[in-house]
Amino acid sequence: MKKLFITFSLAAIVLSFSAAAFSQVGDDPPAPAAGAAGQEKLSELLASRLEGLPEDFEISRKDREEAYARLLEGQRYLWSMRRMRAAEPGIKVGARMAKSALEKAVELDPKLAEGYTALAELTLTSPPQDLDEAIGLSEIAVKLDNDNFGGYRFLGRLYTIKSNLGREKLIPEFAAKAISAWKEIGRLDPRNAEAWAFLSAFYEATGQEEERIGSLRNWLASAAPVEQGFYGRVMREDSELSPEAAAVRLGSALLDMGRNSEALEILTRAISDDPGNLEAVDLLGQALENATVESMSPVIEALRQAVFANPDNLSLNQLLSETLLRSGRASEGAKVLENAAARVSEKDGKVSSAYLVALGDLHVENKDPESAIDAYRKALKARKIGKGPVHDDDEREFAGLVLGKMVNAEVSAEHYARALEIINESRGVFPEEDLTPDRELINLYRIKGDRDSALAHVKSVRSRAPRDYSLIRTEASVLTDLGRVEEAVSLIRDLIDNKPAGIGPSVMYDDFINFVFISSLYNQAGETRKAIEAATSAFSVARGEEKRQIAKLSLASAQQNSGDFQSAEKNLREILSDSPKNPIALNNLGYLFLENGKNFENALELVQAAVKVDPKNPSYLDTLGWAYFKLGKLELAEHNLRRALRYSPTSATIMEHLGDVLKARGKSSEADEIWSKALKYLTKAEDSDRIRKKLGR
Repeated sequence: MKKLFITFSLAAIVLSFSAAAFSQVGDDPPAPAAGAAGQEKLSELLASRLEGLPEDFEISRKDREEAYARLLEGQRYLWSMRRMRAAEPGIKVGARMAKSALEKAVELDPKLAEGYTALAELTLTSPPQDLDEAIGLSEIAVKLDNDNFGGYRFLGRLYTIKSNLGREKLIPEFAAKAISAWKEIGRLDPRNAEAWAFLSAFYEATGQEEERIGSLRNWLASAAPVEQGFYGRVMREDSELSPEAAAVRLGSALLDMGRNSEALEILTRAISDDPGNLEAVDLLGQALENATVESMSPVIEALRQAVFANPDNLSLNQLLSETLLRSGRASEGAKVLENAAARVSEKDGKVSSAYLVALGDLHVENKDPESAIDAYRKALKARKIGKGPVHDDDEREFAGLVLGKMVNAEVSAEHYARALEIINESRGVFPEEDLTPDRELINLYRIKGDRDSALAHVKSVRSRAPRDYSLIRTEASVLTDLGRVEEAVSLIRDLIDNKPAGIGPSVMYDDFINFVFISSLYNQAGETRKAIEAATSAFSVARGEEKRQIAKLSLASAQQNSGDFQSAEKNLREILSDSPKNPIALNNLGYLFLENGKNFENALELVQAAVKVDPKNPSYLDTLGWAYFKLGKLELAEHNLRRALRYSPTSATIMEHLGDVLKARGKSSEADEIWSKALKYLTKAEDSDRIRKKLGR
């Protein structure tokens, strides 16, 4: 999806003046102003005059003193203008007087670099705000004085604007010039946070990873700037220039490059310095996914200190408990959450319930469903849920969340009868019209492979709620599981062909959404030609770039499944050309390379980028694990596939991949066990036959 960017004032963002300066110019960045016909620009005139100076040119002391006096006079006018509003008459007068004084200064002393820098500032402050003219004047200033900080600062900021940094489509020519200018600022002021922050952003955008790391380290060592308005306006979400922000960016960059131990060290330090930094906490969690047990000890101590300083911070308590679990200290991890829940139980039942849900999740990961169910029940009790139907929307939503977790806890241990008991017990919690228990039951039937019961129950529930769109889609999916894809598609086509008269905007009757879903049904059934036709129809009715990209993703999936890798690759690359961080396109292109037997290293880079955007997505983690398998990195492959299975415990695809990795690692009995489990969730005969062949059946 393309971002929308608000336009802004050049003078305000380049110079970052006081609030008054923001009103001196219009809302939109002006286009470079053209001179009148036949009229030479001031920067060109002054540059020409400099070139015409004799080699032995010298200036008298009197002229030098007069030039400085005029420079100071012009700067006084500039200072006064900063204090005025755009509508004040004094602005035009001040601009005219400043221009006269500054032009006289460089006439008296053509080599007075500060005069050209002041003229560049004046060009941006007063109409017509000619960006290219300001660049030309700044170029003269730094050519005359290689240590002219102001000139390089203008060039860095102006070329940054022209480079389109932060707006997805970087313009390489101007990016290179911006990098050159910011490097000079870093040379002149090694602790200039803005310079190193921009350099790190440019190096990231241009794929210069080592330079990016170096810039981030320099930023981390820089002084916190007083003024960061320009950086904030360009970078938007990443607008902080503090050392804490640098630490987070550095940790993220090190993770991107696979330098996990360095990332762990930086992020641990960041959380020690600022325990409330949730972004650092999230990144540290990612770093810990690939950490060795030995490396966790200092992290655990840092997290303990952070929790001590912020005892009610759920994210910190949860990360500490998960880290203890992964280091083999599950009981200590559980105790962290139990204590946190007890500490707040009297004053805030909702917060206490959040800790108890996290405790249940911890027990599920530790393969202890009984303890997990106990924690989930306590979470409901903390919010006084369980004594009669819940009518409050927030409480009902929470009850639905916990019910899903309880069912999944039992399903993960293949305790299907217990899962059914939990669903039946929950019917007393939800009002009669709430279909949450029925949806869980339909899903349980599908997980068990009992598709006939799933279809019978969804039809029964639909008789009570015939216009429930999610149930219509569920019925279509179950029919497709049963090999009855045309019946499935007819349910959805009816929504396209037979809309009620006078229907307004509606998700149920949205042709785009329904064509995309039809394409997915045909893909699921292996009828790729029809999947391509439906995706093409979705594209034809798509309105807006985001929907067109979704349709193109559906089309690429169908093309890939049909064996047309070239067309699929073309469509995925087109999406990434417009949206380089689209995680679905990144993942799908990476998987395409893996399945097509080429570009394994490139595939790894693509899927790593997808995982960075959504680190807990099981599909992306599956592709990541498969990429490591193809590259022969079996330990990393197993690690990431097990992570994927934690988030999607019934995925036959992940199970098959994990079995392949376990077999390659010499763990044959574990491989057979996971392949046998995968068989229960497969719907296609060809997939089942492939797994049975691996099992030697």
